[in-house]
Amino acid sequence: MSRDKIRELDIRQQCREKLPIFFGSRDNFIHGLKEIVNNSTDEITNNFNAGTIETILHPDMRTITVTDTGRGIPLLTMTDGKPNYQLLFETLFAGTNYDNASNGKIATGTNGVGTCVLNHTSELFEVVAYRKGIKEIVRYENGGNRVLVDSEPCDEDKHGTHITFTLDDEVYTNTTYTKEVVEEIVKNFAITVSEITFMFRCGDYEQEYRYKSIYEFAKKEWENGVDSSLSSRVIAGTETEFNTEGENNFVEITFATSTEPIQKTFLNHNFLSEHGTIYDGVINGAKLFVNRHIKSGSKAKQKETGTISNEDIQDSLSFVANVLSPKVEYANQTKLATEKKLYKKIVQEQMQKELEALSQNNASQFKKIIDHILTVAKHNEKNTKAKAKLKKALTEKVDNINNKVEGLVDSEVHGKEAEFFICEGNSAMGSVVLSRDAYFQSAYAIRGKILNCLKEKNLANILSNQLISEIIRIIGCGIEVKDRRNKDFDSFNVENMRYGKIMITTDADADGQNIACLLLTMFYVLTPTLIEEGYIYIVHTPLYEVKLKDDSMVYLFSETEKDEKLHTLDYKSIARCKGLGELEAETMAECGMNPETRIVTQVTVEDVLAMQEAFLTWMDTPVAPRREIIEAELINYLASVDW
Repeated sequence: MSRDKIRELDIRQQCREKLPIFFGSRDNFIHGLKEIVNNSTDEITNNFNAGTIETILHPDMRTITVTDTGRGIPLLTMTDGKPNYQLLFETLFAGTNYDNASNGKIATGTNGVGTCVLNHTSELFEVVAYRKGIKEIVRYENGGNRVLVDSEPCDEDKHGTHITFTLDDEVYTNTTYTKEVVEEIVKNFAITVSEITFMFRCGDYEQEYRYKSIYEFAKKEWENGVDSSLSSRVIAGTETEFNTEGENNFVEITFATSTEPIQKTFLNHNFLSEHGTIYDGVINGAKLFVNRHIKSGSKAKQKETGTISNEDIQDSLSFVANVLSPKVEYANQTKLATEKKLYKKIVQEQMQKELEALSQNNASQFKKIIDHILTVAKHNEKNTKAKAKLKKALTEKVDNINNKVEGLVDSEVHGKEAEFFICEGNSAMGSVVLSRDAYFQSAYAIRGKILNCLKEKNLANILSNQLISEIIRIIGCGIEVKDRRNKDFDSFNVENMRYGKIMITTDADADGQNIACLLLTMFYVLTPTLIEEGYIYIVHTPLYEVKLKDDSMVYLFSETEKDEKLHTLDYKSIARCKGLGELEAETMAECGMNPETRIVTQVTVEDVLAMQEAFLTWMDTPVAPRREIIEAELINYLASVDW
């Protein structure tokens, strides 16, 4: 096919081949479910005072059914000569929400693409609607191929829509849900939709969610164990209507001080996990008010407290903010953020109104909040200075004159051809140094066991560990930080790497494997790109040296290899290697250092999620997942032991 040939995609191809345009990524297998719950929510909130939405995750963990007690979609009704099912599920950009800005209707979405895309990217997509005594059914298979359109009488009083779908694994990178993910989606919808009871069912597990207001949600969640460190009670917000720039928008906020902030923002009932201008409005509104309050105090008080920053507010307040907008604007189709400036303006105003009302009506409670924010601000100021010092230490370039790292035996050259060997102790490093090529191979010894970076959640504590900070400095690429609170540490640049290969070199025993795992965990937490792009290698050193009868040597690298190969060799002696430090320089050079003869494994990540699951199971704080595996596999291990 010519490279310049123009190709036009039909609707099915648009949905399947260009899925990231609509859902952000082929990894985003949860968005279609959100679209269905969105539609059910609109069906009830715009037509009834109350209702129920039930989400069922079926035993295959791939099929989901969402039922609602709305009007029932009129599937077989015609609109402009086309049946509604064709417009809603087979056509992009067809829906009922395009005139909301003029009619004032509040809807979760406006583009009219979600169900069409979901249909065309599902193995099964079935809609059953109960309406005015008629049950209407439309079923699609294999990515939007219509296989059934039917209707039959039903109970006159029954109304609502049932949608069942199974995602197509030819389109998505993952099509298997977990109970926790689906339940969290259901719960987030319930937080801002007081009219609806949300049900979640998975096998024998059932859970109901309904909150009368965001204030009730906050009272239940924050004061009953989710955040037990609250220093003040939850503040109930009032819903306010803003007629601004020709739009009628509604804003409601509830908040409380906390040392472990939980912050949720919503737009037309969609949880904005990636924040945006509503989140910014809450933070900025609180910051402006608190700074104005400080400024109104004495000169001594102003000097003592200084200026409150966005970070101080972010680290002080738990809050839920909800905006209802007839002219809704999301950052994109996935509805995870909003960039509309008007939302920041009105939320900022509402947050200041809430604090002003609190200062007038409950002075003692207001003082608690101010004192908490000031305490956090003082802590952050000290922490910022400590971070700056630590960041400077981490980013200092290593050289052999002024900024040497103690214990590093460096190579003559650096860059892609250079190799950095991380060794298990000084003895092993001595063996590496004696057998290395000093031109391009460098070595550094670990002193004791490295910190478990999954158990230690505080990044500053991780980076304060001398061993870790020195390894990061030696490599030179910095670290990757996604956490907002530690964004100052984000300095990762793979182009600054001083070596093209990082070689983990430990003894071929259980302790050595443990150290190697801890190192991999460190790289996974601080520099995951180095794993993903294949910069990390495991050096396989021998566990046994076998001397053959012709005096040549054979090396065995594990107990398994010994059991499989030893009986096939014509040998006169076998010796177990006590550690790398005991290896002759010639042996170390052949097995671990010489690129032509050594045995190494490049650490790659075919499936990053699988790696995360393994690391979290074996290296994170919770022991339950490890216990479950041990209990399940122990019998197999015992059966294999030669008693």
